[in-house]
Amino acid sequence: MSFGKPATLTLCALVNIDTAGDPSAGRILNRFSSDTATADDSLPFNLNILLGNAAALLAAALLLCFTQPLLLLLAVPRVTMYRCTYMYILENVSGT
Repeated sequence: MSFGKPATLTLCALVNIDTAGDPSAGRILNRFSSDTATADDSLPFNLNILLGNAAALLAAALLLCFTQPLLLLLAVPRVTMYRCTYMYILENVSGT
């Protein structure tokens, strides 16, 4: 979805309201603005939860690395193995 489509939809709905007086266009615009308001209300809440969980995950990872230095030695091959497996699957599934 490109960035211009919501603006186009809004302008299209406004043109329909102004010229035709169609009540269904008003309902579409009302629904679109209601969905936008819902997203505006829920995004900061979800971002707050995401940042809190990311901070907790980072703190747990740092604590584990500090208390168990051997974990760092084991993490490097596992991350490398995961990345190679992920790239292999990505190339074979997508076909590119």
